[in-house]
Amino acid sequence: MDKYILDLYTKAGEHGLYHMEKYNTLPAGQNGPHNHNMTSARNSGYFAILFAHLYTITSDVKWKNASMAAISELRRYRPLNGSYLHRIEDFKPSYNGLIGQAWTLEALTYCGEVLNIGEYKQEAQSLLEKHRFNFEQGLWHELDIAGATQSIGITLNQQIWFMAMSLNTKNDKEMLLNANRFLDKLGEHIMTSKNGLLYIGMKSIRKNFLLRSLENQISKSQSAKRKDKDVGYHVFTLVGLAIIYRYMKEHAFFQSKIFNKILNHTFSEEYFSSAKESEFSYGYNVLGFEVPFVLITFKDHFSTEFLTRAFQIVREMFEFQIENHFVQFENKLTIMNTTDKDTLIARFHEIYRIEDSFWREIL
Repeated sequence: MDKYILDLYTKAGEHGLYHMEKYNTLPAGQNGPHNHNMTSARNSGYFAILFAHLYTITSDVKWKNASMAAISELRRYRPLNGSYLHRIEDFKPSYNGLIGQAWTLEALTYCGEVLNIGEYKQEAQSLLEKHRFNFEQGLWHELDIAGATQSIGITLNQQIWFMAMSLNTKNDKEMLLNANRFLDKLGEHIMTSKNGLLYIGMKSIRKNFLLRSLENQISKSQSAKRKDKDVGYHVFTLVGLAIIYRYMKEHAFFQSKIFNKILNHTFSEEYFSSAKESEFSYGYNVLGFEVPFVLITFKDHFSTEFLTRAFQIVREMFEFQIENHFVQFENKLTIMNTTDKDTLIARFHEIYRIEDSFWREIL
């Protein structure tokens, strides 16, 4: 890792450590532009990963202890042995759909592996096993706080991320079979614009004509806001697909026309330009830390000429992320241009996915 980036990364860790020592908790954030009342479960998981990764880099035991403390904080939010409590917001599920549990699975699994604590990995498996996979639809059901199975999640990125974290947690024969079915059906669920921009919703599980008509009316009246979200979540969704790809490289979905269209749009000037305008992108979904992982993972899909251009765009996106949102001031990390500073700094943990090959390319 580049020395300057490591310094920023360390300061992000020190920010979390300071908050934990001063307030005996980690900052809850507000779910970015969604502006929800959140518990500290999400950001505790994020900081647990960041601390654990700093421990692997520095061998400083303070980061190991901090990661364990963050996991302890996270585990407080499983009151009824079902899903974790992520959100306290009227008319919103407290478990935050599949994505809240995907974040938790990632933290428990990664920290369990890095810190060699089997108890964390066992808890991740316990959480995963309570979720039901609908084999016919090739999609996951949500699970509530009390452990009761709910309806199938209808948000694309949440389905993809939960599948990805399920493979991370337990990639046995049954889970690989589920993942294969998931990818078999994924082309039926995905919706994109003509240029390859992923839509947040899924097309094949809407319940009836009346509901479709209502959704179309809402979609037209909120088209600008919907596109803003679609742009902001596009790369985040691809990160989930990239994680799945590492287990399922041979699956035909990753050679399909729709996937290649999605992938090519990601590394276009058109997407780079539109992402600058979305409040759900750099100031929330940290595209600059996500696109390197996507590019490195799928680099074999591109020609040498395309790859050269893609690396230039990714370099610019990474620099845009740093320059517009993170600055050192009086030896501290200052967060800018975001509606949710607490969550944005916690999402600095996403650097842990970036491989050394990326740093060699951009330096």
